[in-house]
Amino acid sequence: MDEPKEFTRYLKKVTEEDIARLEEVLRESPTDLDVLDWLAFAMYSAGRHDRAVELYERCIAIDPEVVSFHYFLGNSLWHVREHGRARAEWQRVLEMDSEGKFRTRATEKLKLVEK
Repeated sequence: MDEPKEFTRYLKKVTEEDIARLEEVLRESPTDLDVLDWLAFAMYSAGRHDRAVELYERCIAIDPEVVSFHYFLGNSLWHVREHGRARAEWQRVLEMDSEGKFRTRATEKLKLVEK
């Protein structure tokens, strides 16, 4: 494939073909953070949360300061019933993001799960 970034654009509906193409690009560039991020989000969007957890953890290993990685990892962990780890990730978002949209979203998640 000529340009891996071609497959990292936001997709409103993720197809199995899109996922397969991203997986292929990731095999060619296993540490490309853009590809990892988009494949993780594609898996998250497709409801394949086990794989999303794995990919977001890889993203965080490369760059632990990206707030969105922690937020979506928390969401994915919640879906695979790792509730304690999910809460910890959302709490990490609050520590990292002083006033951004992910702080707002993580705050809402934490309020909902504490009820």
